[in-house]
Amino acid sequence: MVTGEQRLQQDASAAQLSTDELADLNARFSTSLKQYFTRRGARPHTAEDLAQDVFVRLAGRAATTRIDNVDAYLMQTASSVWKDHARKLRSHADAAHVTYDDPLHGYEERSPERVYEGREGVRRVLDALNALSDRGRQVFVLRRFEGMSQKEVARRLGISVSLVEKEMMKAMAHISDWFGEGE
Repeated sequence: MVTGEQRLQQDASAAQLSTDELADLNARFSTSLKQYFTRRGARPHTAEDLAQDVFVRLAGRAATTRIDNVDAYLMQTASSVWKDHARKLRSHADAAHVTYDDPLHGYEERSPERVYEGREGVRRVLDALNALSDRGRQVFVLRRFEGMSQKEVARRLGISVSLVEKEMMKAMAHISDWFGEGE
């Protein structure tokens, strides 16, 4: 007489797909699953990953439950995998992501020459700013670096808006001459 536990074990072993059966299903359906995902907008490498997910789910399900119509189960699972993938893309705002690319994102090697040039450029800007009058330097820094409006600068320094305009024009002319742009 077969006990209930033995029967469950027999059913479970009968439900499992062998490695050969999974390989056969993979050979038969892999290409059509990739095409299914590609037609829905997946990139080729993503379509490959999604097709693999279908087989992972199939193997997991077949380990515990008998699947009568494997072909239909694969297509239903593919639909579920696609819906899960689309939901993940939406929740992670995938369309807003930009793939990292060294030339696009400005990575530059920091060679000793490049570092020197950068420091030299900063020194020249500081020299130009230090050559301005105190009020001219304050107006320029508040307007250009702090992004304050002329009204805000005037209020902060206790001067008129007209004087802010004049100091800003003098500072711009000075910096332009300093860097040889006024010639």
